[in-house]
Order: sequence, then structure tokens, then C-alpha cells
Amino acid sequence: MTAACVGHLETDGVEHYLHVTEKRNKKRRKLLLDAARPVLAYVAQAGIGEDTEGPLFRPLTPDGSGFERRHLDRKTPWRLVKKYCTAAGIDPDRLGQRGIGIHSLRKTAINDAIRTERRCTR
Repeated sequence: MTAACVGHLETDGVEHYLHVTEKRNKKRRKLLLDAARPVLAYVAQAGIGEDTEGPLFRPLTPDGSGFERRHLDRKTPWRLVKKYCTAAGIDPDRLGQRGIGIHSLRKTAINDAIRTERRCTR
């Protein structure tokens, strides 16, 4: 995700997707689902929609007035998860050695999607 570019976003007119490169250089097209609206709002608010070759997720400038035109480093999402867990009153280290992080959120999102799908198909 940290290597994604604005041009990796795609829509078919109904759904929104993000092209990503996974382990072993596997290319995938991921459906954004509920993330589509906030991601598109971020792109519009940041004014980066026309910069298709530029990074999708960018760090703030040191003074916080805008965004730098470079990719986030790989540890930033992990640090943000820890920060927001703490702010929400959740102990980010409660799961043992690694604690709550990107992968535990990914598992939760997958499980929630499966539960939602099961409810919708009944």
C-alpha cells in the first residue's frame, strides 16, 4: 500500500479498485469496498487526483500545511495503527509480542466482510 500511486486507482463506473503489488511481485486488483469513499475524498481534498504517477499515500509536510510528493515509509502505517489504538483506549500490545498491527486489522476486516456477506445472502 505504501508504494501505491494515484494512477493505481481504477473504477468500472460502479466499484472502485486499487492495483497493488503483493509478495513475490504478484499484481492484484483489490476492491476498495467501504474504503472507496474516504480514499476518493482524501485524493480530492489533497488535490492529487491529476498526479497519476505520484504517490497515493503521502506524508504531511513538516509544517502540516500540505503533502510531500513522496511515498510513506513502510513503518508509518504500523505506527499510525499503534497511535490510534492508544488514542481509542486499546492496548496495542495486548496480543503478545507484535500486538495489534496491520495484519490483525486485515484479519478483522476479512472476518467482518465474511460475516456481512453471510447475513446478506440469507
